[in-house]
Amino acid sequence: MKIFPRALPVTHRLRVAVLSGCCALPVCAESLGSGSAVIDYDAAVWNRLGGGISSPPVFVLQAFFEAPVAAAATAEELRTRADPHPSYIGQSYIMNGPVVVNHDGRTAQATTFRFSPGNPESATGLIGLGGVARFQMLGGSLAVGDFTLVYDASRIGTGGTGWILRSSIPTGVPSPLLFDLADVHVVASPAGFSIDGSLLVSSESAIGLFRTPSDAFRRAGSFRFDGFVAVPEPSTVALSSVGALVLIHVSRRRA
Repeated sequence: MKIFPRALPVTHRLRVAVLSGCCALPVCAESLGSGSAVIDYDAAVWNRLGGGISSPPVFVLQAFFEAPVAAAATAEELRTRADPHPSYIGQSYIMNGPVVVNHDGRTAQATTFRFSPGNPESATGLIGLGGVARFQMLGGSLAVGDFTLVYDASRIGTGGTGWILRSSIPTGVPSPLLFDLADVHVVASPAGFSIDGSLLVSSESAIGLFRTPSDAFRRAGSFRFDGFVAVPEPSTVALSSVGALVLIHVSRRRA
């Protein structure tokens, strides 16, 4: 005669879930409370982009605004404000919170990212990053920034890994600046989420923005993001503890 293990009552299963600090869902999703990214652009590659528009260099870095300055500026101010010492490397971007207030003409995105430790490809939502770079070009300028980092499995077949970095700033053409991340290293743990890799110019950007199909998959630089899981407020921890004690009491009375 086969003996099957008796399933735990619902109250017991909930009790285990609460005491383990995890949700009662099949997969526990974490959200990020803070984070930042660093981009190191390859100046030599940028100087060669857009050869289909004119003789290189077509795009030359003119300014970079870190998150606090960029967040307080309008789109017009980002197009005109001077930066005497812009750098292609070490550009720092700060993760946006769950709510973003945009000034006139701005399109920065709030962070809605959730992930499962040990399974980064199950991530949903996006990571919004504050910070804007401006490149001088023929007849004007190109603002790049207000990035969103997302996972899109459909991008795997286009030369990337599914992880993409998209500029939220309108470019005036149908295609926004979009990078596919290659050679990625991803760590998704209960403590946080990090990813680093190379920035490949997407085929959409090569054709629609740079008007040079041969620019597709050029390595335009490197990217790294480090995010940290939100720490629960003391009141939340206390409430969870009270809930755990209630479940223990109920389960013992029913036992």
